[in-house]
Amino acid sequence: MRLLIIFTGLLHISIQKSTPEDSSYVAAVVEFEVNANTDTNIQNYVQLIKDAAAQNADIVVFPEMTLNRRQSQSISVPIYGLLKEYPIPALNADLYNDILVTISSAARENAIYVVINIQEVMNCEDAPGEECPEKKTYYFNTNVVLNREGAVIDRYRKINLFGEYTRTPALKPDLGDFTTDFGVRFGHFICFDLMFQIPAIQTPQKLNITNIIFPTMWFSEMPYLTAVEIQQGYAAQMNVNFLAAGANNVRVGSTGSGIYSGKAGALISLMAGAPTTRLMVARVPKVPGQVTDSYPGPIYDDPSIHDNLFLKSDPSLSAHTSQLLVPGYQSFVLSSGETMCNFRVNITQTNDTSLKYRAFIHEGFNIYGDIRHIRVASCSILSCSSDNPKDCPYRFKEDEEKIEFKELSIDILSHPLNYNTTLKCDDVEYFGLSLRDNKFPLNPANYTFTKHEDEKASYSFKINAAQNNLVAFAIWGRIYNEDKLYTYRAGVLGGVRTFDGVASGGSMSCCIFACTGDTIDTCAKRFDKYTSNSLATFEELSIFAFLTPPKRNEELEVDNIAYFPVSLQPTLLPLEVNDYSLETTSLFGVVDIYNYTLLRKDIELYSFGIFGRAFEKDDQEPSPPWVEEEADTESPDDDAVPGSATTLHSVYMLVVFIFAVVIM
Repeated sequence: MRLLIIFTGLLHISIQKSTPEDSSYVAAVVEFEVNANTDTNIQNYVQLIKDAAAQNADIVVFPEMTLNRRQSQSISVPIYGLLKEYPIPALNADLYNDILVTISSAARENAIYVVINIQEVMNCEDAPGEECPEKKTYYFNTNVVLNREGAVIDRYRKINLFGEYTRTPALKPDLGDFTTDFGVRFGHFICFDLMFQIPAIQTPQKLNITNIIFPTMWFSEMPYLTAVEIQQGYAAQMNVNFLAAGANNVRVGSTGSGIYSGKAGALISLMAGAPTTRLMVARVPKVPGQVTDSYPGPIYDDPSIHDNLFLKSDPSLSAHTSQLLVPGYQSFVLSSGETMCNFRVNITQTNDTSLKYRAFIHEGFNIYGDIRHIRVASCSILSCSSDNPKDCPYRFKEDEEKIEFKELSIDILSHPLNYNTTLKCDDVEYFGLSLRDNKFPLNPANYTFTKHEDEKASYSFKINAAQNNLVAFAIWGRIYNEDKLYTYRAGVLGGVRTFDGVASGGSMSCCIFACTGDTIDTCAKRFDKYTSNSLATFEELSIFAFLTPPKRNEELEVDNIAYFPVSLQPTLLPLEVNDYSLETTSLFGVVDIYNYTLLRKDIELYSFGIFGRAFEKDDQEPSPPWVEEEADTESPDDDAVPGSATTLHSVYMLVVFIFAVVIM
């Protein structure tokens, strides 16, 4: 059974478009059934745009990857090129892809803002103004925003890909935002982006934006990441209006759309149990949470239909620390790493049910998309089908005997929020999440989520009334600054190294290099799979290397030492010559000073340094491996021995002093 439904949450439809003076605007989001036929998708998009405009929607949002899924139908969006001169594809049909022209025409004819998500193509052989690491063709997962005139006014490329191996993450992690003629500035990002600090936290906090657009093809996972559950949790914690448009493919767990207003929750939302295309419209207050109009809230399907919806479960749950709940009142504490959970529970249970509940705590890494290791901290109560934690969470049926929670309160004490002054947003966020047997979260009136002032992050999450249909009730924290990212070390080498045990050679280097962990043995290694945004960019990076000057080998008529500027990008290519500067100065023939400086702030690097080859030491015994030890805190002897570290340090300090005097 397939449904095409138009649902409106407006009780009093305005006869005109919203203005900057209005206290609200009208938004529409579309849950759209996945279909491989692009022509059919275009026809349905145009009709839905028309239907949204007929209900006086100011803006309509479509889901992720439900328009042109095939690579052969990818669309060019030259926002720094043609679109600067000819911004309205509808008026310049010969310059643009037919899909972009059609959507532009629909936006223009219906005087409505339209947000679509497409597969974008960019040929770097002809891409003025674009970031192009290589002269090749790139494919992106891209949002395109069109205004009431049909002009393309913004483009955002997905930063955090979920698999999507044929596509490239945004080459520059630019945030998506645009301003409308009804006085609202929107930020926007795509699906898996919601899990990451850039852009999900940075967009509202750095840009001071309170209205977010979210095209998605979400794959729901119990207990914390079912679609509407996390959408409502994000809107509440960020205190934003959140317009989420979800792709519908229930057999793989994709559904979930809604319009949310801060801590007021869902103005309208959907977790479909059947293949569905549905238009949802609601009046949205410009100040999140200040809802004055009536609204329908969640749209509930028949419970039996939800049996068709595939839901994954977190495969790591059974390995987390947990405690089985018993009937009656109980209060206890669980700890893991830096996280402590305090549970207070009072439950009523009959002998006729096999349903159980467990308290869980977790601090560590979860893996998503098979490649992204993200740091989380959580305290939760989950339903289970038995005493075994492997049977949690459990999707119990409506007709099963249930357990009632008369009291349920969770307190978490964990990682502090830490405002990141570089990114201009918090490094840690906590979300109050819940999931009921109908696949929707609790209504905000039925719970309280409170932050306490504490040196560490401290939150309380409690129910305000008895509940008997909980699958999950949790405080879920994202520790963004501890995601599995590369760390960096500065290193210096002077000695003889081995080349895979086949040969040895004299080497000298001053460099910084990426590591997969905190210890020296994890350096000069890569994670198994490349992940966008796992490497650092550098606001400032300069290396001053004080090196032995080369001497001429008269017999061979060559220098005995050679130095090279080296670097390595994620493309496994070195920097281009315009990306760095290299200056050399000889100081009285005693020492050569190399100044190697990175000129660009937007380039990710595996390594950057000065590498030297001392050819006269070739074939000597390799130097022993460096052993990482704690620094010696004892004072050095007053009488330095010639050739000791103290003497060498003194010589170099003298050289630095002389150099400073020379350049003044």
